[in-house]
Amino acid sequence: MDSFSESTELIKMKDKYNRFLKEEDSITFGNTRHNLLPDFDETPVKAPRLLNNSGSKRSFAMAVSFEETDLRKQLAERDADVILLKANLTQLEKRLSSMDVMAREARINYDREIVKLKAEKDREACKAVELKSKLHYVMEKEKNSREEMQRLETELQHQKLEMDKKLQAANKEKVDLAERAQQAKSAWLEAEAEMHSQMVEHTREISDLHMKLAEAQAQLELRKQLQIENSELQQELDKLKAVLQQEQDKNKVCIVDVSI
Repeated sequence: MDSFSESTELIKMKDKYNRFLKEEDSITFGNTRHNLLPDFDETPVKAPRLLNNSGSKRSFAMAVSFEETDLRKQLAERDADVILLKANLTQLEKRLSSMDVMAREARINYDREIVKLKAEKDREACKAVELKSKLHYVMEKEKNSREEMQRLETELQHQKLEMDKKLQAANKEKVDLAERAQQAKSAWLEAEAEMHSQMVEHTREISDLHMKLAEAQAQLELRKQLQIENSELQQELDKLKAVLQQEQDKNKVCIVDVSI
């Protein structure tokens, strides 16, 4: 809407400028005609008929001069309007040029968006094909799964029959094992009684061994004590030997001094 309004305004200003130029040409031509009419003794259409006397001529000259001044003033004003209109026209042309650039950019962006949308549409189409392929794959897989489940159910029924047969055989074997367990329990009770007797005998032997071990430990402690005492005596003896050796060394030194 803004572009259309500016275009309409520009057209109006151009029309106004053209009309002004036409009016300026007509005014200039009319002024020249009024100035030239007295020289060729022509009678203007709008000129007064009283041109013979000098007073009328002076009045007409004054009127023409006043009209000429007024026309010059109007021309100056119109020149200013023309300059303003040209400036506005230049500004509008610049705005139109800018709007053309914006329109081209918008068109380029629009084309880009169209390309993007087409690419997105192609991607969506590819995705749809891919999803359709996946759906077909899933349906085939589901079909295979149903067939596999039916096969497994049949196999399960067969295995169930086999398990029932094995369970019956196991129950029979369980009865046999219970009988064997009872027999084994009786044998175990007999063995347990014998083992109890053996454990009592072993306990007595262990008690005797503990007593012997206590005596041996007491003797060992006594020997250790004797060894400690012997070690202390040996240390004391070594000290005495050392003192004796020192005294002997001193005596030797004294004997040598006396002989000298």
